[in-house]
Amino acid sequence: MKKCVFHVLPFFLAAIAGLVFFSCTNQMNPSVLDPVLTDTIDDTTETDLDVHEVEDPAETVITPYVFEDSDSGGAVFVDSKGLAIPIQNEEESGNVVCSEVIEFISFDTEETVSRCSSCSVSVAAIILGKRNDGYSGIWIIYSNGRIAPVVNSEDFDTSELLEMVEGRQSLSGYFNWSYNATDMVVNDDASEIIIIGYAENSGFESSNYIVEEGTTVGVYWSVILDDDGFYHISRAKVIGLRDFSSWRDYFKEYRKYRRNGYNRYHHRWMWVLRMFFAGWYDQYLVLPGGIEAGENDGEYTVYGTDQANEKAVAVITAKKVLSIEPYEGSGDDPSDNQAPYDITGPSEVNLEYRYDEPYYITLETSAPGAALDPDEGDTVKFYSSTLPEGAVLDADTGILSYDTLIYDNYSVEITVWTEDNHGLKSADFVITIYIDIPS
Repeated sequence: MKKCVFHVLPFFLAAIAGLVFFSCTNQMNPSVLDPVLTDTIDDTTETDLDVHEVEDPAETVITPYVFEDSDSGGAVFVDSKGLAIPIQNEEESGNVVCSEVIEFISFDTEETVSRCSSCSVSVAAIILGKRNDGYSGIWIIYSNGRIAPVVNSEDFDTSELLEMVEGRQSLSGYFNWSYNATDMVVNDDASEIIIIGYAENSGFESSNYIVEEGTTVGVYWSVILDDDGFYHISRAKVIGLRDFSSWRDYFKEYRKYRRNGYNRYHHRWMWVLRMFFAGWYDQYLVLPGGIEAGENDGEYTVYGTDQANEKAVAVITAKKVLSIEPYEGSGDDPSDNQAPYDITGPSEVNLEYRYDEPYYITLETSAPGAALDPDEGDTVKFYSSTLPEGAVLDADTGILSYDTLIYDNYSVEITVWTEDNHGLKSADFVITIYIDIPS
């Protein structure tokens, strides 16, 4: 049976502290998606959660991360200096909060584009997530701690909302579509963001138009930085190739819909998706599985399932779909990816401090004889919200540092999990370690 082993090695540093090591055959995840990222590991790699004193904690630089705050019900971004920034923004309807993180990418701010040509503020992080109203959204955070306003390309309103919107009106309001973002990719300087997802219909029927409940359409959004320093979100675009030989049929349909009382705006969007269901697309993805940068600059590869329920790969740019082909790949295909197995083990461990002697705690997988994840390249993460006062958990190395001396008994609750590059995560495993300090 594969094991996930961690051990605690306490020691003296003029005062009492401890050293915690984690080692796993692969990896895991939490509901708190905020954590500490280690290097990619394999079956032999050991990941350490170290505890020691630091001379000047104010100079500590951590790897940025995000977490979902159960008290506020919203996600929080923590930058490299430890500054906590609630992920939210003001809209006409009120305050919009990121309640669930789907994808999070942080940047070296010296490598990303500036907010404007005359300032030194640059992109620090991009968060794709669910809003507290249930819709998908994107938040762009700059190095000065501010969340940048995002402009909808159709009506120039500032909103991070990911929908198919024109003139402040959403297609979903007319034809029962809801939009779900699932993954994103960002170019090197963060000037272009491509988001993939799907539109799902709850069922729609008119005199000559029917969409079955549960029907899905693969879509994508492009988010582009303009010369004025604002990001613009495009409308959702179908990941499909149109059959332009049907334009004559389009004009026939146009006259028919106008006779049935649809105005020009309704018909325009009815046609966009009716083409899809009427077979006016030669090929399309019904459900995209993952996206990555393509071989050429400005091109992106989207993996997923096509209209024949076969694996397919699409090549897209920010403006259009270039091709869709059958896909015969395996492990490199994000849609082929498997989630890590869960971790099991003791929920609480009581330890009595002994100088320079390790403690071993064995954790097992929920699938005996299997690694934590059947796929390679996953990442172990650690998170703790119960650190003693004066303690700092380094998000990159897992080093737990104290700027004050600790003399009394204490406990630390640590959440451990893994997640991959495609948003799949294991269940979180939470273990509480109680450390008794001898008098």
